Amino acid sequence: PAILGKPEVVRFFKETVESGWRIHMRSEKIIVCGNEAISLTQAAWGKDGEVPAHVEIVHNFVFNDQGLISRVRVFFDHGTIK
Repeated sequence: PAILGKPEVVRFFKETVESGWRIHMRSEKIIVCGNEAISLTQAAWGKDGEVPAHVEIVHNFVFNDQGLISRVRVFFDHGTIK
C-alpha cells in the first residue's frame, strides 16, 4: 500500500530501522525534466547480521513550486533484486 505524507514516511523508515533493517542507497544517475526527476539507484536492504539483498530501484520525484518534494514513487520488481 502507498505511504502518504511526510509523517507516515518518517514513521515507516523509523520503524524499519528500529526493527533491525539496514537500508543503503546510492544514486547512480539523476535525470531531471521540468518539475520531475528520476534517480537510478542501487540499494542494499537487509537485517543486521544477514547478507543484504541488492536491488536496482527507480525513484520518481515530483517537486512543487517551492522546489520541495511533493511526491515520490519507487519502482522495483523481482527481476531487479540480486
